Amino acid sequence: PPGARYTMLAPTDAAFEQLTAALSISKEDLMRSPSLDLLVLHHLLPERVSVEQLASMDSIGTATCDDIAVGKGDDMTVTVAGCSISTSDTEVCGVDLYKINCVLPPPDMAEGQELCLPAGAPATATTG
Repeated sequence: PPGARYTMLAPTDAAFEQLTAALSISKEDLMRSPSLDLLVLHHLLPERVSVEQLASMDSIGTATCDDIAVGKGDDMTVTVAGCSISTSDTEVCGVDLYKINCVLPPPDMAEGQELCLPAGAPATATTG
């Protein structure tokens, strides 16, 4: 919706390489996966959040309506679901992007289940 602000936790290329190696699949297989949409949405936070704000939270909800844990490493770096998050952000089309060093596994969602997006942005899950 117009004026909506989101935060995307964007896995690095290395994170996707680790994922495809662990699953013994190619990047092309991953791109064709019926779970790809949910995988992407699981990395989308339906609000604008800074790393400083994340540091004060225990968890945060994603667009797939589930919470991911937020923590701090020994060196005070912020983590989401155990993944390190970069402190610098880039804004693209109203979305703040933060790099993370791993890929969050997609949640189990039923076909047609509503997503947790701001009011005025109705959407439902499709599972390929």
